[in-house]
Amino acid sequence: MVHVSSLALAGLAHVSYALAAPYEQAVFDTPSPGRIDKINPLKHLSAISPFFIPTEEPTELPNQTCNITSASFLIRHSSIMGNDDEFELTMQPFIWKVGNFSQDVYPTEAELAEWRMRKMRGEVSVLDEDVGVDRWLFLRDWHTPVKEETLEKLSKRGSDDAEYFGKYLRKKLGYLFPSPQKGKDDRKDHVGKHKKKLFGRRGKEDGDSDGKAPHHHHRNKEGHDIPEKNPKHKEPGPPYKIWTASSGRDIDTAQAFIKGAFPDHQAGKEGNGDGVNVQLIKVPNRKKDWEQSLTPHKACDTFEKESSLKPAEKWLHIYAPRIRERLNDVVPRVSAQLDDMDILAMMELCGYETIIQGDSGFCNIFTDEEWLDGEWYFDVRFHYMMGYGNELSPFLGAPWVKTARHLLAGEVDDQQPHDKDGNTDGNDGHLFADWLEEIAEESEELLDFDVVDFLEDVVDDGWSLFKRDHHKDKKHKKEHKIKKDHKRKKGDKKKKGEKGKKDKDGDKLPEPRLPPNGTHTQLLHAFFTHRESPAFVATFLNLYNDTRNGMPPASSPPALETRPEPRQWRTSELVPFLGHIALERFSCGMQDHDTASVAGNKTDTSNDYVRAMVNGKFERMVGCEDGLESTCRWDTFEKWIDARLKIWGEQWWDEVCTKKDHE
Repeated sequence: MVHVSSLALAGLAHVSYALAAPYEQAVFDTPSPGRIDKINPLKHLSAISPFFIPTEEPTELPNQTCNITSASFLIRHSSIMGNDDEFELTMQPFIWKVGNFSQDVYPTEAELAEWRMRKMRGEVSVLDEDVGVDRWLFLRDWHTPVKEETLEKLSKRGSDDAEYFGKYLRKKLGYLFPSPQKGKDDRKDHVGKHKKKLFGRRGKEDGDSDGKAPHHHHRNKEGHDIPEKNPKHKEPGPPYKIWTASSGRDIDTAQAFIKGAFPDHQAGKEGNGDGVNVQLIKVPNRKKDWEQSLTPHKACDTFEKESSLKPAEKWLHIYAPRIRERLNDVVPRVSAQLDDMDILAMMELCGYETIIQGDSGFCNIFTDEEWLDGEWYFDVRFHYMMGYGNELSPFLGAPWVKTARHLLAGEVDDQQPHDKDGNTDGNDGHLFADWLEEIAEESEELLDFDVVDFLEDVVDDGWSLFKRDHHKDKKHKKEHKIKKDHKRKKGDKKKKGEKGKKDKDGDKLPEPRLPPNGTHTQLLHAFFTHRESPAFVATFLNLYNDTRNGMPPASSPPALETRPEPRQWRTSELVPFLGHIALERFSCGMQDHDTASVAGNKTDTSNDYVRAMVNGKFERMVGCEDGLESTCRWDTFEKWIDARLKIWGEQWWDEVCTKKDHE
């Protein structure tokens, strides 16, 4: 078993962009010796930062006897080509403004020649030399790739990063994934090779007297069989599920992740999974009866973002004038046209233009201090929008933590069924039926036998109804046929041979029939969401909220007249694109072959621990630190979460998220 963190991303920190996004600006990789700016602006743009690892060496497990037994990840979508709110508020007004500049606003060739002569004579300071006139020449012919029609869409870089991240997790935590091997145990092949048993979950095969699928095996270099480390993978059950919020950028990120994390025969052509071994599940953003959805702020009517702008703008109006004053000596005619919001817009454009096209002139016109001041603007704003400054934050972080705790517990013997049919394995045949329906739609032979009608019944009413032979009820069958015929007549408006419209993102994805905590058949759980959710979870878990090293806790009101350094609350390290929080359960003092340690498979939890990892970096859950190296003992963690749920749990949801009449 691998003795590493689920996000031991040391290698990724150095090579991810070389592999996933090779077009990153060289200036950010190897600054020239004469430059005074030593930071990479792309790592200080908060929620606009492309995915990066905040530490050179990711946090390892406490010792060599420790192994991760289960993990839950809450992952923000990957890099998009612009945020609609930021575009409307800052970038679009700036783009329009520059578009109306006359050519005499920009530096002339004579001014540039004079600037270069001054540099040669040593009359220019190191600071001015680094961010001087020549850095602004690009603006004369500038056309931004940030377009209104592509806002909120996943970028090519974002897709590459997500796929690479899937490959990385598979490499580091492969023993928590289903077997990638294609063979007898691959359920899709298993069904396909025995068409007569198409609608049976499993049948007895030659050499398999009990009807169970054969046990997965790997072979070592000598050709000897090596049994799976995870006993839950011995026989195929429900599909391995990945959950995603229903926005296109979330779905696209999850699909790219699946393509990286699973072999082609499991990932499916579009990254939705094959429906049998792997299945992507779309969770409606505003679905209030499913643990408040994967985007709980969209299901909470009292959540709003506007009030966070006011305190952030107080800081903007302090640091931005300083920048404009400096620019008066560099590009005076340009500076005269700028206001404070334009400074923010140029910093945002640095991020989005680099994401889209690989570089941006705006990334080279500010000093280190100015980039860090801009980062503090976002930290202040997000403190009040999705951090400790918003009293809703822990309420909105509670649902996912509750679900993750349940999954990490591996409570396979739950006495409380998770669905109306009493199933506790996280699958009632709905996903299996979806896959069969796809087969039927592509097979004339199956269409001749009205298989589509049968499968639509399965999808609409649940597999378990048919397991109990409800489909044989004549009244039910007759009523259902009338409903289906009416449905088809309404939708059958196309001429023969006419092609239908292309499905929108996620149209074919199933919605959940069960909450995520109804799934106990996998050990690694990935959820894709928006930027707010990891921050909500951070507040519920009480991350960054101690007084270590003299830094104020993250719950303290942020300074609005100066930028604190160092500090704990740094959103560039919490919610960059593809940023994620993982809760990892691990056991120590066991050997690789000790399968009794798998979560949910043992009663002795004295050597079990939990830790919170933020983009590969261990962060203490303040108040739950009695484990090895300030991690949390499993038993303590369960009690600690229960105590916090009493304060911020779902029982308070209606009270805090329902708008009052006077609001």
